[in-house]
Amino acid sequence: MDNKNGRILALDPGDVWVGVAHTDILQQFSFPYATWKRDSFFEEFTRYFSINKVSEIVVGYPITMASKVSKETEKVILFKKLIEEQYPSMPIFFQDERLTSRYAKSAKIFGFGGKNSDHAIAAAVILDTYLTKRSYNK
Repeated sequence: MDNKNGRILALDPGDVWVGVAHTDILQQFSFPYATWKRDSFFEEFTRYFSINKVSEIVVGYPITMASKVSKETEKVILFKKLIEEQYPSMPIFFQDERLTSRYAKSAKIFGFGGKNSDHAIAAAVILDTYLTKRSYNK
């Protein structure tokens, strides 16, 4: 889908925190946005939607290095279903997130990401990967 009518939002869901990143309005660059507590995710999500127009959502898909589904993968699938129930017309896609947390920690060591948490930086890496893949598929 090539919907240019809003930002693309990326989520890196964990058990306690959800890293959030988004694109600029032209959908060319990814930026760490915030880290939200999982138990208040939908309140923050609703607040974000009241301020920003979103055209699609990308959710980090945690599969193992051997490309196998894990308990974490199953949790993320359920998380995506909850979002789909709340926003049934919103396109939501998975993006492989292997090694994004490690990359986010490395980026912080080298001074990238500013005050953003590892979770938000990991979401930006997920989003950047998605944008790159999307540009090659055009």
